[in-house]
Amino acid sequence: MRNIKFLRPSEQDQLKKEASDVYRRTLKYIRIYYDFEDSIFKICSKFDLTSAVSYEDALEAVESLGLKNVEEDKLYDETRKLNQVFFHFVQSSDSTLPANANCQK
Repeated sequence: MRNIKFLRPSEQDQLKKEASDVYRRTLKYIRIYYDFEDSIFKICSKFDLTSAVSYEDALEAVESLGLKNVEEDKLYDETRKLNQVFFHFVQSSDSTLPANANCQK
């Protein structure tokens, strides 16, 4: 598989646009046709790339999924790293996925 950086800029833009469109349509479909209220996946909806993820949400997801042996200090560090990447993405000029402007660091 080719790396996106080896594509021409116009091809990179087209790929990003198409990937973003697929993401949006998939997310819209899931929100319309899937009932998250009575599902274990309700907690996962907080990881939809539209806002930062709080440590509490990450901890709740771990507990809801019944994951064992998760070190809370490492989970905190990973949540912080995830949010750093998220904020970098939101601030980048080529951001194509929807982002919540009310995110807090």
